[in-house]
Amino acid sequence: MIDCIRGKVIEIGEDFCVLFCQDIGYHILASRYSLEGLEKEDTVLLYTQLVVREDSLSLYGFKDKNERKLFELFNTVTSIGPKAALSLLSTAPVDRLKQAILLEDVASLKEAPGIGKKSAERIILELKDKVQAISGPVDLSQPPLAATKSSERATALQALVGLGYNEYEAKGALQGLGEEEDLETLIRQALKALSKNI
Repeated sequence: MIDCIRGKVIEIGEDFCVLFCQDIGYHILASRYSLEGLEKEDTVLLYTQLVVREDSLSLYGFKDKNERKLFELFNTVTSIGPKAALSLLSTAPVDRLKQAILLEDVASLKEAPGIGKKSAERIILELKDKVQAISGPVDLSQPPLAATKSSERATALQALVGLGYNEYEAKGALQGLGEEEDLETLIRQALKALSKNI
């Protein structure tokens, strides 16, 4: 197995990057948290997992071993494949996902695109005892992830109104945006949408 790759970033996409290492460019699928902060020409180390299918070989990359371990655990859950696992990892940091599983927080796990109620319940049932093995603190007193997302949307609405847009315009601009977006992204994309309507 390819355990890790250190190389120069030569391309960055929405859910992947290409690392150039010893005359080979590796196309590596990754969560938004692993891609966060990467810039072209950076030399980085990503821990990897090779997923073999009948018709494809896909390489997944992670900024640390804890994220990779959670990816591996998600893949052991019935009906959760690599794409769904990556979707979950792009929704929240590892510690918040662990929190959601330990607190049996179905709503927070459903924040991930492609994860419905039954899948979220299955993740909790099958992984609740296993996520304890992943190192790192989990603050169980933090508000649930889903509540945080709702709060971010409300804050974004207030910010847009504060910038001079009326509430109707601001709500319309936010309505089409993904539930998984963070506050900064919500405001930036809403402003972009509003500027097109001017």
